[in-house]
Amino acid sequence: MKQLLLVSVFLMSAIAPMWLFANEHTFPFEPVHNGREYPMLVKGAKGALVCTYSSRLSPSGHKVRLAISEDEGQTWRHIDSIAKLRASMFGLQRRPTTVQTSNGTLVCTYEDSKTSGEMPKVYMTRSTDNGVTWTAAVAIYSGPQAPMQDFSSMAAGTDGNLVVVSVSSDATESGTHIFLVRSTDHGANWSSPIRVNRKGWIGKACECCMTSVAIAEDGTVGVAFRANRSNIRDVHAAFSTDGGLTFADPVRIQDMPWTVDGCPSTGPSIAFDGNSKAHITWRDFRDGATQAVVWYASILSTGTTTPQNVDLSSLAASDSDYPALTVSSDGQSITVIHESTNGLRAAVSADGGNTFTSRVVDELVKQNSSVHGVTLDDGRVVLAWMAGRDGSFDVAFSGLLTSTVLQDPFQPPTPKHVVGWLPIQENDDVMAYDLSGRQIGVIIDSFGRKRARPDCRGAAIMAIVSSNHQHFHLVIPE
Repeated sequence: MKQLLLVSVFLMSAIAPMWLFANEHTFPFEPVHNGREYPMLVKGAKGALVCTYSSRLSPSGHKVRLAISEDEGQTWRHIDSIAKLRASMFGLQRRPTTVQTSNGTLVCTYEDSKTSGEMPKVYMTRSTDNGVTWTAAVAIYSGPQAPMQDFSSMAAGTDGNLVVVSVSSDATESGTHIFLVRSTDHGANWSSPIRVNRKGWIGKACECCMTSVAIAEDGTVGVAFRANRSNIRDVHAAFSTDGGLTFADPVRIQDMPWTVDGCPSTGPSIAFDGNSKAHITWRDFRDGATQAVVWYASILSTGTTTPQNVDLSSLAASDSDYPALTVSSDGQSITVIHESTNGLRAAVSADGGNTFTSRVVDELVKQNSSVHGVTLDDGRVVLAWMAGRDGSFDVAFSGLLTSTVLQDPFQPPTPKHVVGWLPIQENDDVMAYDLSGRQIGVIIDSFGRKRARPDCRGAAIMAIVSSNHQHFHLVIPE
């Protein structure tokens, strides 16, 4: 009996890491011919996972699309088109974003220029019937800031409150600044713009860097942004305890300056834990540094002094950029995801940010990932990012449990075993995956009988998909 138990433990220890790694990187959505780009994953106020992304239109433009899961990613419902964009202002951390408010309303914001020569504006569309119908898109900034907004971000509170922040200009003062608009009725109406870095505060907003906004459980609003103070472009955070009506002076988060006469084009990410502590990550190439580094810091919303900065990337990777973070309610589990020369990486802390360990999530994605993550109630972290798939882009996930997906080769019926080449039909789509779950190339033999085999030396899983069937095969080399 003891020997049987030891064998069982050994088998479980051997299989479990394989299962975890196989599900580390999956494509849970069926492929589409024009791909999926610039995803943004959000956990809704009612618990739904909401993934917004875009697809290219021909000959130009994008359409905003949506996938919603009510069961933590096991099944997804797709909404084909929320809005169509002419200018498609995505990239540099810009992406369409949809949040779910406390009564289930879905609110989507994005930036677009509706006519040639028009400056970008933040547009909003909403659905009160769980995505079945959507309102016509409207610009939500008014007054002197109405002509231009850029690098916007959005957050939803637990009481129907919504806030959107962006970089815009002030008619009474030169340069760009951070302006917020708020809604207290699930996006039906929006306030006049409110300046976050108040007049009289010495400094402006970096004109080309992404903003980030979050709402704590107690209603505190936190805005993280990169400032421009005579070309010193350090990350700051500003906090509001009245739902975004007024803000305290921004607090410098970065503890060493970054002086650059130009656009860094990289902004911070902010999230609150359940105790209203703000957690912030960003990238900088601070004065005297030899490489770009991703940093982490935490601060109470009442804080007024610069917090300790924690280096997350210099020992693990180079040229790190575009970080995003998610944090557990107790503030102990923190995950910072960022790009680097050796792939998309996750720096993870289990002790409230005192120490971090770094690992590779996707070694093939080194830039333009549009990565974001959420922490579920059971502590699981789900990440979504843009990755290559069959010659186009699609939304890749990690952290999902079993899912009713078409393209997951590790959740098929019992696969058939084939040695060498696999016969295929003329119109079959053929995909191959190595035994770690990574998609690999396929070699097609078009001479004589049509057949295919995986482009690797070892065994692999091959998926054959046509209009009326789906088969999985374990292909073993000859």
